[in-house]
Amino acid sequence: MSNKIFSLVVGDDIYPLESLREALRDVEVDTAAVTSCEKAARLIVQTEPTLIFTAKMVSDGSWLEIVSLVEKSGVPANVILVVKEPDVGLYLNCIERGVYDFVVPPFEKAPLSHIVRSAWLDVQKRRTDLARLEVA
Repeated sequence: MSNKIFSLVVGDDIYPLESLREALRDVEVDTAAVTSCEKAARLIVQTEPTLIFTAKMVSDGSWLEIVSLVEKSGVPANVILVVKEPDVGLYLNCIERGVYDFVVPPFEKAPLSHIVRSAWLDVQKRRTDLARLEVA
C-alpha cells in the first residue's frame, strides 16, 4: 500500500479550486482535476485517489453523486467538500451522507495539512482493514 497522497479535485469553478490545488501542492499532495461527475467516475476507477475534493455543484451533478461514486467503487476514499463560505446546515447534511470534511478558502497550510493528514490516515486504515478482510 502506497504512502503517496493522491487527490482528485472535482469542479468547474476556477476559484476556489485552482487555489486549492496550489495549496495541496504546498502540502505535498498530488492532484488531478476534472470538471464533471462523469469524468470523476472514470478517474476514481483508474487512479483510486485517497482524497476527493469536490465543489458543491458541478456541471452534471453534485457532491452527493461524488460520494455515491466513491461508495460504488469499492475502494475507500474520503470526500472533502469545497465551499466558498461556511454553511452549518449543509455541513451537517454532508457529514450525515458520507462527506469527511469541509474546506473553505483561504486554504491555509496548517489547517489544510491537518485535514489532509487526518483524512489520509482514515483512508489508509480502511484500505488496510479491507485488504485483511479480502485475505481472510
